[in-house]
Amino acid sequence: MGISHAEHRVTTTKTAAYQVRDSDLGVQFDTYGASGSVTFTLPNTATIVDGWWCEFYQAADQNMVIASYGSSDDIVTKNDLAADSITFSTATELIGNNVEVVWNGTVWLAKIQAEETVTATIG
Repeated sequence: MGISHAEHRVTTTKTAAYQVRDSDLGVQFDTYGASGSVTFTLPNTATIVDGWWCEFYQAADQNMVIASYGSSDDIVTKNDLAADSITFSTATELIGNNVEVVWNGTVWLAKIQAEETVTATIG
């Protein structure tokens, strides 16, 4: 008996800046092998539907940034209702961070999931 594709996560590795597309719905991005900072820019919200989501996993000892498309002040996370970005850049706190984002039709709901107490710069 086989296992359906729906039971598997779609994953992709990015080692440089990447503009997330509306077709990346449900993708888990990671930074494995990156030799420099990786910035993920969220998709244009005019092209996605409510409930659109994806995840970002920091798998390299490099900075990782999740940025709003056009710096729209539309990310809700960690004590900020109108953030432009989430940045992980503190040395010794880089590997293992995970951020899940969901578009609710008005704002990005960003859930930071870290392995331990991690400093995330919310901008």
